[in-house]
Amino acid sequence: MKASNAKDPARPPGKATTPTAPPPWAWTYDPREVMWRIAGAYLLLVVVGFIAFRHPATMVRGNALQVDRALFASINAVTLSGFQQAVALDEYRWPGQIAALLLTIAGTLLVLIAGGLAVARLAGTGCNVRGIILGACALELLAIVLGPVMWTRGRDLFQSTFLSVSAVGHSGLHVGGLPGTLDWRTHVVLLPLSILGGLGVAVLLTLAQRLRRRERLDGFVRLALALWAAGYVIGVIALALLNSDNGWTSAAADASVQSINSRSIGFGYPVGDSRVKQWILMLLMATGGISGAAAGGIKLTTLACVFTGLRRVLRGDAPGRVFAVALAWIGAYGLLVFAGTVGLLATEPGQPADRLLFLVVSAASNVGLSQNPVSTTGSGLFVLSAVMLLGRVLPLAALWWAVAVARDENEIPVG
Repeated sequence: MKASNAKDPARPPGKATTPTAPPPWAWTYDPREVMWRIAGAYLLLVVVGFIAFRHPATMVRGNALQVDRALFASINAVTLSGFQQAVALDEYRWPGQIAALLLTIAGTLLVLIAGGLAVARLAGTGCNVRGIILGACALELLAIVLGPVMWTRGRDLFQSTFLSVSAVGHSGLHVGGLPGTLDWRTHVVLLPLSILGGLGVAVLLTLAQRLRRRERLDGFVRLALALWAAGYVIGVIALALLNSDNGWTSAAADASVQSINSRSIGFGYPVGDSRVKQWILMLLMATGGISGAAAGGIKLTTLACVFTGLRRVLRGDAPGRVFAVALAWIGAYGLLVFAGTVGLLATEPGQPADRLLFLVVSAASNVGLSQNPVSTTGSGLFVLSAVMLLGRVLPLAALWWAVAVARDENEIPVG
């Protein structure tokens, strides 16, 4: 039999084969180029926010934000940190409040799309570019649609929508009062929205697809759900035991809210003066949520990647390049917290060191929790602003770095 004379029955005679064109929305971009574009997009949003908050229409005449406060306010909104400031968002005029809302929406879409694309490629979930973009927009639209549910006598429609948008984007910014930890709206609207934003678009799309087809969940989706649930349960148990003197019903509700809130949402619920509670909250803030989602911090998936890599090393196997990226990101996070703490100690010498550490961990994890509204000015605000911006950009850079060095599409996302 001569293979050269064999005819392909699927090919019409006399016609040569032509290479198939890549499908629309295919993975045709360079991961390294994406990292630079993400950094550029964040810098552009920061500049736009800075110009908006410096505009005279933002504040009441005579109370315009200075350069340090305007820059902090812009980065605070864009990075979804959401620190409560000495000049509350309620004191802004409506153009300033609308600017904060638009920056929060833009920051949410940017992190969900950029992170979702990387996770989809790294974990091999099968989601395409169009699906990730539409999924992020749909999640943001869901938050806007559910906004009126938060509407109460003391909270108008705009304030309610702002609250739900902040929940899905894990931003602590809000206008008006927060619902209490025992309020049904907190547990029916805010916390579920924050869970969706904390899992990320790639996980949600894959989960919905598998459930619709009644197929077995992907390994990464199962891992993400298990890690998120484990982190939540551990946080609830630890915080409930500290608040058990207030009654178990109230303690459980407070612990449930703070366990999710400290994982990067950062709504201004009281932190308390307990040193033990503050250290538990710092650990929860540092661990964060799932890679590629709205949450900040080191990420539980990064820790899972390190654990898996160490197991491979102990077995004598190669841990892989993504394991090295995970270690590099953890080291960068620790260095960022150290440098930020040293910077605040130098600029705020009268503040207790543990409070400054809490503030820096909150900024590096883009949580926005603090014992009191941030009243720092001048150099201290610039330090916090830099920590917040790097805390948002560096994990996305690590995630796309992992995409660039990964040799297959079944890796655990990091960053």
